[in-house]
Amino acid sequence: MFLDQITTLDGAALFTLPDLKFSAARLTIPKAPVWFLKLQSLLISSPNTRIIPSIYHHPHSNNIYSIPPIHIKSTTHFAVGWHVTSYSAIIGKVLRINNDIVHLQYFNASPDHTFRTSLIPCTRCSLNDDSSFVPSNMRNKHEACLVKLPLHLYADIKAPLILTVGHICSLSPYMLYEIALYSYNLTAGSALNIPSTLSSPSLIPDQIFNVEILNILDNLKSHFIQSTNLSFYTDGSLINLGTSSIRMSVAWL
Repeated sequence: MFLDQITTLDGAALFTLPDLKFSAARLTIPKAPVWFLKLQSLLISSPNTRIIPSIYHHPHSNNIYSIPPIHIKSTTHFAVGWHVTSYSAIIGKVLRINNDIVHLQYFNASPDHTFRTSLIPCTRCSLNDDSSFVPSNMRNKHEACLVKLPLHLYADIKAPLILTVGHICSLSPYMLYEIALYSYNLTAGSALNIPSTLSSPSLIPDQIFNVEILNILDNLKSHFIQSTNLSFYTDGSLINLGTSSIRMSVAWL
């Protein structure tokens, strides 16, 4: 067993056991083996990131085996894939698949205390596409963030609904990011020229699985809970202010 078999593409973070079960190895081990638990205790200094010491960082390639998204009425299916325009990996609930286009309700993702991925519906961020399919019986349809993207860029994932918690995917944000990137690279025919995983420090803010940035934003949010008036400073890239299709670039910040 080599570290490059159980770490992210850049070798910086250790996968979880559910990640390894999903990956090429297709492990069927019912519980974490002793060697894996020992390795975690030796390598991981912070369970909040699963980053391992830099002396063990060895970039490599990972083969990810996945299946295309599916849509069956009366059942809930999720998919993860690469959003080319925003240069980011996104997760969504599959609403429709038509003419090789998958229509999704976009969900924000963050790790829980066991490093599974918790999914929360996004409320109309810059990714929202007004031309996406909207189910007639969808709750809060006017607040939902909807996207439509090529089917071949996406892979099916499981994210069952857990009462009082919400939708939870057993895979870590690291593995979900790699699934998305792997699907894109297969189509593009060459590796995408971006940091290989969210564990890279140079990730842009638009990459939603950056745990460090999510934690910082959550902390900042707490300072404004009681605020009633806020001032926002923008530049010339702000368009469609006051509408559901508001946009502003972040590339120059």
